[in-house]
Parts: sequence; C-alpha cells; structure tokens
Amino acid sequence: MQRFQADFLEIFFRICLGVICIFIVTTATANEYQRYKDKDLDVSFVYPSSWKVANPAEEATKFVVRWETQKTNSLVATCYLQATSNASADTYSEDFSRYYEIVRDDFTQATRDRTDKLEVISDTLSRVDGKDVMLTTLDVEIQNLNTKTSMRIFTVLTFWNGHQINLECGSALFDIDLTGYSESQKTQIKEFQGHMEKQIMHVLSSLHFDRSGNTTK
Repeated sequence: MQRFQADFLEIFFRICLGVICIFIVTTATANEYQRYKDKDLDVSFVYPSSWKVANPAEEATKFVVRWETQKTNSLVATCYLQATSNASADTYSEDFSRYYEIVRDDFTQATRDRTDKLEVISDTLSRVDGKDVMLTTLDVEIQNLNTKTSMRIFTVLTFWNGHQINLECGSALFDIDLTGYSESQKTQIKEFQGHMEKQIMHVLSSLHFDRSGNTTK
C-alpha cells in the first residue's frame, strides 16, 4: 500500500485563497489525458497528463502517478496499478458474482492487516470495460513510527491473465476536521473534495483490458 501525506491548509488555501479555484489544481479535458499500458498484463488506464509519474514502492506495483498542485507540488492524491499472481484468478473471473463475498472479505482483511484502523465506506459489484469488478471505498489510518496518516482509498479490483488486478487511488484530503472553519470555507472544502472524487473515479473507470490476444474473460 502506498502512503499519502498532505497539509490541507497549504494545498487548499494557497490554491483557492478563499475563492473556488478548484480547476487550478488541474482539471483535464479529454485531450489532456494520457494512457499507461502494461504490455505484460494487457491492461491500461488513463490519467491527466499534468500528473507526475513516480517510482513504485512495492514489487507488485506496476505504475504510480501523483496528482500534485502546480505551484507548490503538494500532494493531492496518488493512483497506482498493482498486479499479484493468483491461482484462483481464472475461476473468480469466470463467475465473479458467485465469489464476490470471498474476494471482498479477503481484500478487506489484507488491507486491515496493513493498517491500524479501517472503515468500509462502500463495496459494490460493478462493471468496467465489460468485466465484473469490485469497487470499494475505504477509510484507513496508518501509523509509521510517530506519524499517523488518515486517508480514503478507492479501489477497482478484478482478475485477469492469472492475476488479481487492483487499480487504486488514495488521498489524505478527505479526512478534514471542519471545526473552526466558516460555513463558506466548509462549502469550498466539500466542493473541492467532490471534485477530487470525480477526477479519481474518471481514472478508475478508464481501466481497459486488451483482449486482442487473450482468451481470459
């Protein structure tokens, strides 16, 4: 699991300065996206071209991209593609709905083992690019020595080419204590968070499976 840290005051108020300036953070139009393709896995997804590619921290992580503010390079969110070999991948892929609860529980427990606190916000059996997928939203807390980081993680999980495929995006900016903010500031923060989630979901929904030379469904 990647770790996300951000100072909300620096990110939000330097960007917005009391005005709704969300799009300065980087809103991409259709021609401002680029696609990452993994030729070994035959999977790909798109992300805004202004986001920055980063080095994976784990062997199973194939690609990492960071959404940062343009002026201060403060971290807004991180998205990454993970793939782990799974002996049951073909079985799960053929009838995902049948095995959904097993997959969900295994994924939740594996995440819980790596975090200090975990709350399941939602989990849904859905479809992306013609495949059954699990879409989950988790709030987690991770402690690293004396530092605690709370974040929200959005995950699309499925099985393909003998692997469990996870496309995940996470941000610490969904866990903001609104105490002490004015009503207008609270509204701006919530609108900013809504924009973040919309951008993240665009990335997740772009997951594509190249079936040109693949018989796995």
